[in-house]
Amino acid sequence: MFWPDKLPTIGEGKLAAYWALDYSIKASPGYVSLPIKMAILESSDGNLRAYELEDQELSTLGQLVDDAETFLKAFNKPEDKKTEEIPKP
Repeated sequence: MFWPDKLPTIGEGKLAAYWALDYSIKASPGYVSLPIKMAILESSDGNLRAYELEDQELSTLGQLVDDAETFLKAFNKPEDKKTEEIPKP
């Protein structure tokens, strides 16, 4: 859905991976649990570099996931407005 014709960027991949882990924890807390820890393996000019994400970046990813879920939950809900009566002819 998000990347039909290209690979995600590192940032997009981090968000997707965090979201998948977050959902797994919510869906099956007996099998996967907090805290979420993530590491990245990057290739640049033929050199590999591995690093673990800092707590601040993980917190930011968590907030982005929460915001996206809040938006998606409200996306298709009708607004809570009173409907006006149509006058009778």
